Amino acid sequence: MLSRRSVLSVLTCGSLTGPWLFNALHSRAVAGETRTRKNIDQLTPQEVADYGYAISILRKRSEVNPNDPAGYDYQAALHNADRTHPDGTVGSCEHGSEEFLPWHRIHLLLFEDLLRASDPPRTSNITLPYWNWQENASGKRFPKAFEDTASPLFHAGRWGVDAGPAQWDPADIAVAINEDDWNLFAGDAKPAPSYGYLELHAHNTMHGTIGPTMGDPGTAAEDPIFWSFHSFIDLTWARWQRLNSQTAQNGAATVWVEPESRTVNQMIVATMDLGYLYEFDFAADGEAEIQMAGTRTTNALSPDRVGLRAMTTSVAAPTKEGARRLLKLVGVSPSLEASYEILVYVHPAGFDPLAGGPSSERDGFLIDRLVIWKGRAGHGHHGGASVYVDLSKANGRDLLDGWQLTVVTSALPLVPPAERVNLQDSVNDRLASISNLIQRLEIEER
Repeated sequence: MLSRRSVLSVLTCGSLTGPWLFNALHSRAVAGETRTRKNIDQLTPQEVADYGYAISILRKRSEVNPNDPAGYDYQAALHNADRTHPDGTVGSCEHGSEEFLPWHRIHLLLFEDLLRASDPPRTSNITLPYWNWQENASGKRFPKAFEDTASPLFHAGRWGVDAGPAQWDPADIAVAINEDDWNLFAGDAKPAPSYGYLELHAHNTMHGTIGPTMGDPGTAAEDPIFWSFHSFIDLTWARWQRLNSQTAQNGAATVWVEPESRTVNQMIVATMDLGYLYEFDFAADGEAEIQMAGTRTTNALSPDRVGLRAMTTSVAAPTKEGARRLLKLVGVSPSLEASYEILVYVHPAGFDPLAGGPSSERDGFLIDRLVIWKGRAGHGHHGGASVYVDLSKANGRDLLDGWQLTVVTSALPLVPPAERVNLQDSVNDRLASISNLIQRLEIEER
């Protein structure tokens, strides 16, 4: 068990941090000291109280000293704020690349260790509870533990019940964990990064669905629900790892959660090798059918029409028989003012998804909806990453027989989800046009 003094020494002695804690976690796993993360709705009242108590201790440390590495504000800022790393690079949380999942896994582990060491023995067995947002909420909109206004787990910066349910379709999570290509699931590596499926869909959309605090990458970790939300992201990755093989494009890349650093390869191991497990019915996902991703070929597309909010293009014949075809949006760079929704349509020539008419007609040609989180001043947060859309979702439509692709964007300012369907044109007009948001379109075959 890590003592409070040990954890604080890790946070303050840079020369001991990286290998020390990684080896400690690995040794704990080998010794059978594996911790278990549970569904927050399955915790006992005492376990919920202990978790909130540990959060409150970290909050109080920050009240005394906002720069205390063992305080809540410092830990939240590891995600929210830009920093100059010890190796001279500048960054914050990792998004829009294969470092997204490893970075957040490190962050959760270090935060969990701080909670466990905050006031032992009461806090010694705390683990980060996950919020299963595939399920209906146990409270009015969130797990009951987060809706108790007297609890340290409550945060006022969340949308109310009028915003609709705060959950995600389990079928979409199933699509994610059965995506056998690591880089489509998790993202490509820098210096030519891309967003992974899990981040583009559930992660980015759910952040904004929870509330304005969680919807902004510069404030998200201020809400205690952040840790349980991301524990479920990590659990989803653990589910994926059970079913699929993974080989990082750049496993030697360093990811920083100051003063700690890890390589990508150190963090893409099974959770048990890092000293923790999830209490979850993994068998419901089915048996593993490990497959390897194929080689890639890329062909550029020339948009026939580029408007303020849309690109339309035709698609040429495949170059490889039976290849999986992906639409690649290259160089996606959101503004600093809002997140973006990207809609991808496959439709007959002459059909305009931006024109009026029944939404049911447009929806019949919609093959994917993605959300790109807003940028951040002072740091190229998500800037220049690629986005992939699987064209097999076109349900067999023949793109060679006059069909076209149209990519449509809209801004998603931090307003309640119920109001987003009525965005004012002025909001879109003052943000980047699609030609600035997306550099070019390509078709990639694998």
